[in-house]
Amino acid sequence: MPDNETPELIPRLQLSRNWENPADFATHQHSEIQNRRDIQSLFTEIVSYLNNVMLPRAEQLLAEGGGGGGSGTGGGASGDYLPLDGGTMRGILRLFRDPALDAEAVTKRYVDALTGAIRTDMNGNFSAIRQDVDAIELLVQDPNGIASLLLRADAIEGRVTNAEGDIGSLQLRADSIEGRVTNAEGDIGSLQLRADGFETRIANAEGDISTI
Repeated sequence: MPDNETPELIPRLQLSRNWENPADFATHQHSEIQNRRDIQSLFTEIVSYLNNVMLPRAEQLLAEGGGGGGSGTGGGASGDYLPLDGGTMRGILRLFRDPALDAEAVTKRYVDALTGAIRTDMNGNFSAIRQDVDAIELLVQDPNGIASLLLRADAIEGRVTNAEGDIGSLQLRADSIEGRVTNAEGDIGSLQLRADGFETRIANAEGDISTI
């Protein structure tokens, strides 16, 4: 076997003759006795393979924990396979592509692409830039609050939240400007400017509402 080939888990069945093409047995294709002998010969070879090759090898693999790694460390007789229950590899594992399903493992390239614009420090401060095809979002967070800015083709949205739960937001569109403030007590104030109108709204925690 060449050095670059991986040994088989279970050796393949090697028959003494080619049984795939019945035309190869033209010398006795009309002999019932010879046909029975052929069938018996084939049956004997298969049974011998099952009893003397396949079953002992399967028992060995089970004893090794699935073909290397019964101890969970990737060891075993061959050390080429991890058990189904898990184990630890001594070398690196290369994935051939980025994940496509939720439960798939991820590549370093995939993680770097997601986290490359994220920054944190020891004080809990956090900043990130997320870029999609149709939007860019900036986020800054520290123990005292959160500020975010979302840029889209049709709008710009800003939002600020402080540690007390107060929230202020501003949305800018081509046809309107809207501001909104909410505090921890549930009071709400909003302001909307349009080309054809102006509206203010105030609502408190008790449900009182006034508008202009």
